[in-house]
Amino acid sequence: MATTDDRETAAARGLLERYGAVYDLPATGPVPVEDIAESLCGLHVRDVPLDPGVSGMLLLQRREIHVNALEAGLWPARRRFTIAHEVGHWELHRDEIEDVTVTRTADYEPAAPKERSPEQVREREANRFAAELLMPEPRMHDAVGRDGADVLGLAEAFGVSALSMAWRLYNLGYVKRRPRRDDYDPGRLTPKRSSTTRSASVVGSSGGAIEASISRSSGAPVRLKATAGPRPAAL
Repeated sequence: MATTDDRETAAARGLLERYGAVYDLPATGPVPVEDIAESLCGLHVRDVPLDPGVSGMLLLQRREIHVNALEAGLWPARRRFTIAHEVGHWELHRDEIEDVTVTRTADYEPAAPKERSPEQVREREANRFAAELLMPEPRMHDAVGRDGADVLGLAEAFGVSALSMAWRLYNLGYVKRRPRRDDYDPGRLTPKRSSTTRSASVVGSSGGAIEASISRSSGAPVRLKATAGPRPAAL
């Protein structure tokens, strides 16, 4: 199986190497992403109330990652991806983000290369970074070789959602069927049984004068009902 080699993947691998050189990086089990964020990157992770549809924020000047507290309680696997995603913004984009970057539901819909905005490119890179950080390719090859391409089993072993693992297996060429958002609840480790809630638009604040990157996790829209309130002004 060929090894993936791109900017964001290399950055995630480099971060894991830096962490392993200083701290204990277990050879198996979930990657300690929160400790990587706090101990190595110096980013304080906080679970805070956020608007529905906003999973996390990277506050550059404060060196903080804010995670949606409601989502964190409901879906621990999504929380881990959110942290990894924001660490990706820190490692890849902190010199590019000047004000506020908001990731809306539409930003997770694949766009043709010529149609991708700089914001969409950054979100895609942060997602790829997070995938490599939480599901390192060498470990994935070893795990699939040992246990097969078992989405649910591997998701539990790596501490990620089933949907994230399904996409990882697909992108590494282990499964042929393109994952669908409706196949799994993106925040849980189990297949999605039913869904009556439609995807909600993000209702996000500008963050005032704080420099921030606000993002969605898992590469798929959060399925929450939007609360009543004014729509945000276009950026």
